Amino acid sequence: MSDSKMKHLNNQLTKLKSQIEKFNPSDDISKDQEDMEKLEDLIKDIETEIEEIDNEIEEDEDLQAKKPLLDKVSEQKNEFNIQKNNYNKKKDAARSAHSKELLMQGKLTGVERKKAQRDMALDQVKEVDEQGLMLNSIHDNVKGANVNLTNMNVEVKKQGEQIDRIGDKVITIDKSVKKTGETMGEIERRNCCRKCSLVMGIIVLFLINIIMVFLILARYFGWGPLFTKKEKIKGIKLSYTEPFDFEKFKNDGYTFVMMESGPFPNQEEKTSFSNKMIDALKQVKLGTYWKIDATDEGTATTQAQEAAEFLNDIKNQLEYKVYLQITEEELLKNEAIASNLIQILTNKLIDCGLSMSYKQYKDYYKSKAKNLKIKNYWITDYNKEFNEDDEEKVALWKLDDEVKYKDKSYGIIQARKK
Repeated sequence: MSDSKMKHLNNQLTKLKSQIEKFNPSDDISKDQEDMEKLEDLIKDIETEIEEIDNEIEEDEDLQAKKPLLDKVSEQKNEFNIQKNNYNKKKDAARSAHSKELLMQGKLTGVERKKAQRDMALDQVKEVDEQGLMLNSIHDNVKGANVNLTNMNVEVKKQGEQIDRIGDKVITIDKSVKKTGETMGEIERRNCCRKCSLVMGIIVLFLINIIMVFLILARYFGWGPLFTKKEKIKGIKLSYTEPFDFEKFKNDGYTFVMMESGPFPNQEEKTSFSNKMIDALKQVKLGTYWKIDATDEGTATTQAQEAAEFLNDIKNQLEYKVYLQITEEELLKNEAIASNLIQILTNKLIDCGLSMSYKQYKDYYKSKAKNLKIKNYWITDYNKEFNEDDEEKVALWKLDDEVKYKDKSYGIIQARKK
């Protein structure tokens, strides 16, 4: 037998498989009939070819050659039968669909009508049977699940009973231990309290040491707002009556001005100070000082009230404390009177919300001011003894240096930055 026949048969089977896969029942009955006739003709041709091949193999006397041919032909027959069954299923489905369609359209009569009705009834019975089988399967699954749940409930009940028995034993043992161990428990509690106290003491001491080390390091390195290293900044003392270029002053690296504020002889002078203050605040930070020449309590109170009324209106715009300058030389010679008047002035102005300090000469500071309970003095004449390690009471001091603006020299004041 030639290989060409086997090859042709294989091609025919491939063609048959392809056409069967493409064939699906449609509403076009005539087209379906035409497709089925083509498929049936192809099936007949294949059956004829298989029969011819079988005859040739049977006539061949070479047994060795027969076996592989028989295997190949057997494979082709199996494939053919599979495709033929697929076709028959689709053909039956197509004919059933056609019959139903024709029956619905009223185009069938007599025997054909009855046959179509019977086919429809059989299809419905078949569908119902399939649904019944599905419901039976679901029912069996539910039944099995119920059985499993019942078994699980029984097992849980058994375990619950066992747990109850164990719980009863635990309660009995706990009561026994409680009765026999009260004394030991009390001792243990006392020991535990002692241990806890000891541990807490050690922890507290450890934390205190850590805090102390942190505070030392913070103070040394200037960490945080409480331990910021004191920085020195520079400015000048200025009268409000003098013309001054604050922008150039700022560009030269200076940051503040201590401006004389009063007492004012008239309203015009007050206005002049206010205008100068506005110009200064646009460029630099501002502080002020007020002259006091009182020698008795009554005058001191009056002068303090005058200063408070004016300074209270501008206190929120001042970066530095308000400084009072005692100008009466005789007053400075009597420490007791000076101390009493300073206390009156300070209390009166602090009551008005002002932060007060004093502006004095270095010699007075050395002999008298250090003994008064006032901080943040301003030393108004140069003293090389006051440097960055100076006492806390001195906040501002004059340097041995000057700066010139418009042919006028100003002594430079050094301050610690807040």
